[in-house]
Amino acid sequence: MTNFDYFDEEMFDIAHKIARFGFTTMAVNTGECSVPGCPCPESPGPTWTYSIGMLEHNHPEIVIVGAAPGQAYKLIDHAFRWHHLGLSLPFGRDDRTTAEDTTITTVPVPDRCWTESDLMAYWHNYYRSVGWPAIDDFEAPVVQLVIADSAGRFPWDYDCDPDLHARQPVIEDDDSAWPRWNRASRRSRQRGRRRRGESFRCRHPSRPRPSRRRRGRPLARDGPRLPRLFPRPSGAQGSRDVRSVDGSLLRPVARRIAGRAARTTTSPRTMVGRARSHARPRHGHAARASL
Repeated sequence: MTNFDYFDEEMFDIAHKIARFGFTTMAVNTGECSVPGCPCPESPGPTWTYSIGMLEHNHPEIVIVGAAPGQAYKLIDHAFRWHHLGLSLPFGRDDRTTAEDTTITTVPVPDRCWTESDLMAYWHNYYRSVGWPAIDDFEAPVVQLVIADSAGRFPWDYDCDPDLHARQPVIEDDDSAWPRWNRASRRSRQRGRRRRGESFRCRHPSRPRPSRRRRGRPLARDGPRLPRLFPRPSGAQGSRDVRSVDGSLLRPVARRIAGRAARTTTSPRTMVGRARSHARPRHGHAARASL
């Protein structure tokens, strides 16, 4: 069984759990990789668990940071059953409730955290294969379920338990709760995902990443940029990017075509020389003709 077959089996298992139970959960940074034999290093930051399938029931996806995967699953299952009973989780830092003998509440998760498929990879890979759910009706498509300490104090309270505050950071307040890897780590994870056949560049169509200006390239203009009909003067080729109507780069293709044409095109002097060489009889033919 190849890694790609194993990836298909993982997607089938996620779809099967969602069809049977209504949702499923995925635990990240637990010290174990879901792919057998994968030597990927453990990511910095605490453990977090996110749900897959809650949006199909008109409920935001839930992320729990710092809790064990078993406890996180129980809390998400409690929220799922509440939703189908007509109840809803508390939203905001001033509201709270009790579930599984624990005081909880929910706060919104910034868009950049859940739009990056490298952090919620299975969420993106699953919905990319089955179709993206509608999220325009939600104030926050992804919320973080925050657990209070034994005294009912949350991490944003000044007298909260220090251990709980360090173990369960709030994503909205602390960027380290949702880490960003450096370039070497990102490329290493991308190579691993390519070997496993996973997709890591897929983002929700309604939450695209804002465009960034790259160094040495002009700013985007209004409307598509048409390709240049006439070639540039000698020495000016490649000074600017040539784009087609759909915005794709044509500079590498144009260079290959120009190089191929330069190799295949013959000058008149070369053509005359070839004609003379073909017209001149060879030694073997001349010897046979003399006989």
